[in-house]
Amino acid sequence: MPYRLFLLAALLGAAQGIAADFPCTLATYRIAKVNQLALLCQEGLAELKATAQLLPVQNGSVSGPKITSAALTIQDFNWIVADFEKPLQGGQDYELLLSGQFRSVKPAAELAKFETRFRFTTKPGATLAIPLNTSGTSLFYGSSLAVGSAIELAPLPKDSRLTIEAEDGPGLYVPHQPSVRMDRGEGGFDKIGTAMLTFDPGDAPRRLNARFRSSSLLDIFKQPVPLKSAKRLALPSAPKSKDDAFYFAKILHQVGANSRPAWILDAKLAPSFTLRHLANWQFRPSAESDIGQGGAIGKTKTNDYIKFGLGIGRFIRTTRLGPVQGIDPTLGAAYETNYSGAKRNLLAVLDFRLFLAGSDQSRKQRNFIRFIQQRDCKPLPEGTTLADCQKNAPVEPQDATQVRFGYQFRVSGGAELGRQISDIVAKASEGNASATVPAYAIARIRPKLELDLEFPRLTFTLSGTPRYLATVENVYRERDVVDTDGKPAKAVFLEQVSGWRPSGEVAVNIPLDDAGRFAVTSTLKLGSLPPNFQRVAIVQTGVTLKF
Repeated sequence: MPYRLFLLAALLGAAQGIAADFPCTLATYRIAKVNQLALLCQEGLAELKATAQLLPVQNGSVSGPKITSAALTIQDFNWIVADFEKPLQGGQDYELLLSGQFRSVKPAAELAKFETRFRFTTKPGATLAIPLNTSGTSLFYGSSLAVGSAIELAPLPKDSRLTIEAEDGPGLYVPHQPSVRMDRGEGGFDKIGTAMLTFDPGDAPRRLNARFRSSSLLDIFKQPVPLKSAKRLALPSAPKSKDDAFYFAKILHQVGANSRPAWILDAKLAPSFTLRHLANWQFRPSAESDIGQGGAIGKTKTNDYIKFGLGIGRFIRTTRLGPVQGIDPTLGAAYETNYSGAKRNLLAVLDFRLFLAGSDQSRKQRNFIRFIQQRDCKPLPEGTTLADCQKNAPVEPQDATQVRFGYQFRVSGGAELGRQISDIVAKASEGNASATVPAYAIARIRPKLELDLEFPRLTFTLSGTPRYLATVENVYRERDVVDTDGKPAKAVFLEQVSGWRPSGEVAVNIPLDDAGRFAVTSTLKLGSLPPNFQRVAIVQTGVTLKF
C-alpha cells in the first residue's frame, strides 16, 4: 500500500511539471518604446506570472545567449507587455522565450505552467490602407491614407510636412506633401505605429491604390520606414486601353472586305517626366502609330496614322465638380503623318481625361473594396459577432471572396488646331501616277467613350470616337484604272472630307498573365482615322503588350 501511494504521488508531481498549452495565439505585436514589446492575446488571460528572455536571431536561428530579460504584465485587457532592462536595437531579429504561470479566463481555471516562444523583428516596414467612404450611390477613395507599422513612428519635426511619392506610371513617382496625424499610442497599443495622411485637394495622388514611397517617415529607431503597399492595396494590373498606357504595342494580322491581308503595328511610347520645380507638372513626349504593312494606299485598307507629340500636363484632383473627381489635361504640339510620309500636319493639341465617380467598377477595384469591407467587418455579416469576424478576416486581398464580373468606363476627349504645312505629292502604290494635295487648315474635336466588360479570363472593350472636322481637309485615294494602252494601272485622285468622321473598335482580350499585361487580342475596327481618313471595316488578330 505505501508503494502504491508513493507511485501516485510521483505521477502527480510529474504531471504538475508538464507545461500546459498556452492559450494565446501570438501573431500581432507592437513596439511602443525602444525597450518595450507588446504581444496581442486575442483569447485573453485572467492572470499572468511570467518572465521573458530576449535572444538574438541570425539567418533564422538563435545565434547567442540571452541579451536581456523582462517581467510580463497584462495591459489593456489582452496585451502581454514586456519592459526590457536593456533597449532593443533597430534592424534586428529576435526570439522571445516566455515562461511562467497563467490562468485563463475560463470558469474555475487554475494557474498552469507554460513555456512558449515568439519571434519578431525591429526592421522597419509599414502597410497602407485606404479608408472606405460612401458618397451618394458610388464608392470612392477620399484623399486619405492610413499608415500602420508594428514599430512606433517618430514624430515629425515641428512645422514640417511629410514628403511621399506616388507612382503615377511605371517608374514615374510624383512627390506629394500630405498633412500627418499620428496617434502615438493614444487609444492603446492598437494605435501604436499608426498615422493618417491627408492630401490637400490640389495635391492628391492620381490613384490612391498606387505604390508609394517615402524617405522622410522614420520610426523610433530612426530608421526610414518603407511603405509596403503590396500586402494591403490592390494588386498591380495593366492599363485597360492604349490611351491609359505609357507603353503599348499590338502586333496583329488583318483581314477585311476588299482588302488584302497585312501585318499591323498599333503602338504607343509615352514616358512621363515629373518637373519637380514646376508644381509637379509632367513633361509628356509621345509617339503613336496605327499602320499596316505597305500603308493604306492600294488594296491594303487599314488605318494609316503616325503621330509624334510633346506636351505638358498633370492630374488635378477636383472637389467642387460633382461626379467629376479628377481631370488629367495635356497641352502640347504634335506632328501628324502617315506610312508614306505624304501627310505633314502640324497641330496644337489639347487632350484630357475625366475621372468620374463610380466609373471604375473593375474586378480589381471591386475585389479591393470587398477586401477592405471584409477586413474591417463593415458591414458586419448577419449572425456573426465582431470578434469572430475579425478572427476570420482576410489578411491579404487575395484572401477575400472574389467577384466574377466588373466594368469600367472612361470619358476623354481633345481638340486639334493646325494645318498641313505645305502642298504634298501623293504617289500611287504602283506606276508613276501622282496627285498634288493642297495645304489646308485643320480644326477637329474628338470626344471618346470607352467601356470594358471584365470576366475572370476574358475582357470585352468597346470604344467610339465621334470625331468632328470643322474645316474641309484634303485627302487622296487610289483606284484601279485602264491606261491608254489598255493595261491595268493605278490612279490617284483627291477627295475632301469634313463634318463627322467617326471611328470605333470592339476588342476581345484573353490575358496571358494575372496582371493582363500580355494578351491575345482580336479587334474589329470600323470608321476612319486622320490624317487621310481612309474608311476601314477590318478584323485584326494578334498579341498585345501594355504597361
